[in-house]
Amino acid sequence: MKALRFITIIALFFFALGASAKKKREYPRAKIKVGYNYYNKFLRGGDGVVEKNTPFILLANQEQSKFYCPSTEYRDSLLSTPSGRAKER
Repeated sequence: MKALRFITIIALFFFALGASAKKKREYPRAKIKVGYNYYNKFLRGGDGVVEKNTPFILLANQEQSKFYCPSTEYRDSLLSTPSGRAKER
């Protein structure tokens, strides 16, 4: 009788634990991924002509889209916190 009561309590505990756990959030997935490089030449003082190649990415699905430069997004995310600013320095 004690074993049955113990098993029931344990089962109820695990059931309550599972019910209270946060559900895993589903993030939207991109259906389309397009990448391209923006090639730019510009004059910089005494250095002369400087060539710069900047990658851009477009991620899109039926509900939303995101267009960004991965290196700029990484740098901006570092600068948003004190520990990130210290890491960037």
